[in-house]
Amino acid sequence: PASTETYREKALRKFKQQPLVPLGAAATTVALIVAMVKMRKGQQHSFNNWLRVRILAQGLTVAAVVGGSWAYSADSTSVSQRGA
Repeated sequence: PASTETYREKALRKFKQQPLVPLGAAATTVALIVAMVKMRKGQQHSFNNWLRVRILAQGLTVAAVVGGSWAYSADSTSVSQRGA
């Protein structure tokens, strides 16, 4: 059966399930953009600091994906065991 869920509805549902993932992706993007601006201005020290912020944000985002997936799988396993 075809789903009648729109892209926007699906995005909102996913955001509610794992709110840290899109926030982490946004933080990573902002850090990368700021780093590029600092690079263009020739501010090497600040550029390197912003790249470190990007790496931290990206790592936390990956951790949120893994943690959310683990929590979702643990939740779906407990639901299936209750139904059996």
